Amino acid sequence: MISSWRRRRAAKREGKLQQQRSEDGEIEFELTVPREFRCPISLDLMKDPVTLSTGITYDRQSIDKWIEAGNFTCPLTNQVLRTLEPRICWVIQ
Repeated sequence: MISSWRRRRAAKREGKLQQQRSEDGEIEFELTVPREFRCPISLDLMKDPVTLSTGITYDRQSIDKWIEAGNFTCPLTNQVLRTLEPRICWVIQ
């Protein structure tokens, strides 16, 4: 297990390396999207996240296509869905 000061040190070092790689003097940052924010079906960032009866969250567009294709199981767990109505899981203001 890496201690927190080692993580901060590694992050600083990575930031310095990233700044050195920039040729035109601009600082470039690459954002990493947490996997919890990605839809398990499309692997894209979820725009309208909804939760199925199995407790797994998907992007509404992806899960709607999955259900319309005649699938009645959860794509990730393969459990039979108790209801085909996805629930809104987050409210972003």
